[in-house]
Amino acid sequence: QASPREGKLKTGNARLKGSSVASGDGKVDGDLFAFPAEGPSRTEWVLEPKNLNPGKDPDIISVLAGDRSFTFFLRDVNPDRPILIPSFGVAVTTAEDLRTYSEILTEIQGENRLTNLKQMAGEPEESWATAARESRKVTCQTWLGLSRDVRIFEVGIRGPMLYSDWIQPRFSGHGYFWEEENYMLPRYGFVAGRGWASSEKVKRRIDEGCLPILHQERIDDDIRYDSTLFTTFEKTPLSKKTLRGTHFRVADGFFVCKQLSEGEQQQFNQMVDEELAKGEEVVLCCRIVAKNTSNSVPRYAFFKTIHPHAVYGNPEPHDFDGATGFSSAKDADKVFGISRLDGKPLGQPEISVLLNPGETVTLEFFLPHRPISRERAATLAKLDLGKHLSACRRFWRARLKGAAHIQVPERRINEMVRAGLLHMDLVTYGIEPDKPLAPGNGTYSPVISELGVTVIYYDTMGLHDMARRCIDYYIARVQKDGFLQTFLGYMLETGVFLWVIGEHFRYTRDTEWLGRIRETIEKSADYILRLRKENQQSGGCGLLGGKVADPEDDEVIFMLNGFAYIGLSRAAECLTAVDKAQGTSLQAAAEAIKQDIRAAYLEKQGKGPVIPLADGTWCPTVAPWLSRDTPTSLFTDGECWWTHGAATLRDDLLGPQYLVYQEVLDPREQAADFLLNSQCELMRSRNASFSQPFLSRHQYAHLFRDEPEAFLKAYYNSTAALVDRETHTFWEHYYHESPHKIGDEVQFLMQTRCMLYLEDGDELHLLRGVPRAWLNNGKRINVAGAATYFGTLSFTVESCAKEGLITAEITCTPDRAPKKIVVRLPHPEGLRAKTVTGGEYEADRERVTITEFPGKASISARF
Repeated sequence: QASPREGKLKTGNARLKGSSVASGDGKVDGDLFAFPAEGPSRTEWVLEPKNLNPGKDPDIISVLAGDRSFTFFLRDVNPDRPILIPSFGVAVTTAEDLRTYSEILTEIQGENRLTNLKQMAGEPEESWATAARESRKVTCQTWLGLSRDVRIFEVGIRGPMLYSDWIQPRFSGHGYFWEEENYMLPRYGFVAGRGWASSEKVKRRIDEGCLPILHQERIDDDIRYDSTLFTTFEKTPLSKKTLRGTHFRVADGFFVCKQLSEGEQQQFNQMVDEELAKGEEVVLCCRIVAKNTSNSVPRYAFFKTIHPHAVYGNPEPHDFDGATGFSSAKDADKVFGISRLDGKPLGQPEISVLLNPGETVTLEFFLPHRPISRERAATLAKLDLGKHLSACRRFWRARLKGAAHIQVPERRINEMVRAGLLHMDLVTYGIEPDKPLAPGNGTYSPVISELGVTVIYYDTMGLHDMARRCIDYYIARVQKDGFLQTFLGYMLETGVFLWVIGEHFRYTRDTEWLGRIRETIEKSADYILRLRKENQQSGGCGLLGGKVADPEDDEVIFMLNGFAYIGLSRAAECLTAVDKAQGTSLQAAAEAIKQDIRAAYLEKQGKGPVIPLADGTWCPTVAPWLSRDTPTSLFTDGECWWTHGAATLRDDLLGPQYLVYQEVLDPREQAADFLLNSQCELMRSRNASFSQPFLSRHQYAHLFRDEPEAFLKAYYNSTAALVDRETHTFWEHYYHESPHKIGDEVQFLMQTRCMLYLEDGDELHLLRGVPRAWLNNGKRINVAGAATYFGTLSFTVESCAKEGLITAEITCTPDRAPKKIVVRLPHPEGLRAKTVTGGEYEADRERVTITEFPGKASISARF
């Protein structure tokens, strides 16, 4: 019944020489076919191939039959492995293969093979330990700063072609990829120990597992060097009161790949020098304690204090004053470093100190972000490092205290959740306490297609003022015609901007704020609709074109249009709250775009060549944009599509898989099945995308489809391969490009949030993607003060699995409570509950549903 009943054969390069009905009722006429509604049938087509070779211009055969259309490469037809598409009730093989469809289906199903996704469902759940063992291990430099302030210090350890540990003062991302004439700052090195040896025994960590304070331990035989590095002001300890920040217009000028208008660039030029001169200098403080761990032998400790780096880490010529411990550039008046040994000025830049067993010696140095006068250096030389370190800890702890609390029974994830929020805060720039905030993306400008989730995550952690101030930044960047573009050439930001506004409104229900920004919403929505109308008037399908990422693909891309739809949909939702008629009209326009996207997508699904899956069946693929019929990674045009370290990225990271995330495709419909299966097997390894895995959004589809095993496979493998496992700092790419990458780290944070609590229509789902191991005996999950579409949420889940009991306590804002709360309770051994109180239990889905939720509930499940 699922089989195509009538349609047309499109042969592409190959030539159709004849056709016939080999069995069953029906008829064929040239390239046309028709069959009755029921019963099996077999059609034979005689084709003269033109190109059966790999590569460009292959013979592509399409069966055009409405929603049962499909396409295949003629070169792929093989009786040993027939093209089998069970969803369409179709098998394609050679004429010599006389098996019926049912026989082919039975034979392949009899092999008992599974697709990659179904294999994941049957395997032990992924864990950090498994993913870490299988994934590449990376080390990333650490960013230290004050929050709000663009004066950043990047700290790295010695490595290939770098002789010493190093510190790079930066203004945000300025000069990261290429040297820029103005405001470039030198790199500095320092050494604890005798130097490079046959082994390297170094451990790094951040304070309390999450604070932007770096600790490093280096073992040089009997001498252990313990280093602590942090940032503060040159005079006053860091605190909420002393923090001013940097104006967002100045922050904009220091980002990499910024997109500034002529007027914005002029504002930067006029403001920057005065802005950077305000207040005290930011200072990196370093304390290195060397200890002789020998029980009996005196040993020497070795130091080389802070010095300018040249190529490979060779010291640049510079001046050192042994009387003061001051370092300065050659023949320069200003001081770049202040060093002291056991509290007194360091007498020489390189030194060895004999330590008796158990004895210690302490080197301290201070590195101002930019060199300072000798008078200011003399004051800085007296700085109480311990006092400033304590203040720094208090400051960052307070940042965490103001946010929602998440506690899960996996220490690493707990630390990464807390560290991630502080990593975001560290590079969110603006003037305190209430001016717009530019959410930095590591070195990059605040491209909202990646950082929209940063704003949303601030909201979900209850930091609504932070989220609003970030939105204020984007409002200030919107052009007069409603267009938003913060990153070079990217055309998708306007839709994302509207989506983010809509998400903020869902969290806050702040209609007063909505009224203040209504004009901007209308202007940006009109911009999208105007582009759509222009496309329609020029004979197009009403969809938008333009590049969505670094590759210069000026195309009608699914990702771009999906964001246009969800942006307009959320904008309509917002406007409905203040003007129902206007909101209803805009929602109708959004729905029209959605239907055009779906129609285009399903057409491309029929034209995308099927690929083999691990279970022996075949699955359609979809090209990333409308001018193509095949994924770029199949290279049917002879072009080169490799980018950013992989062959698959245009199809995966920038492709149609976004449409589930953007609410264009339902996660449970057949099109989503095809999409997830084809991309999982063609474009991913261990369900993690190549290169920048968090730019993909298939993880969320797995959660909505109740596929926790597939979600966890992607979650852990993407994380383990990108994060520095000691400091929790994220790279952008596997090949070590762009450190402190917030756009990727916040996806980890948001996925953690969604695996714990996730809105699905008018339902709130808890623990939808958590590992079973988190409910081992004695384990506890606690979320307190989190924000959702339904108000503030707190819940605690405790496991007494040995006693056969798992309990949950849930509270949510009563006046905004969801229609249902659904709690998944995955027993660590896969057992099903014998009795459940507090809700209706679905054993096959391991979940408890609470209807008519009064704002507070208790669940007890006995196994």
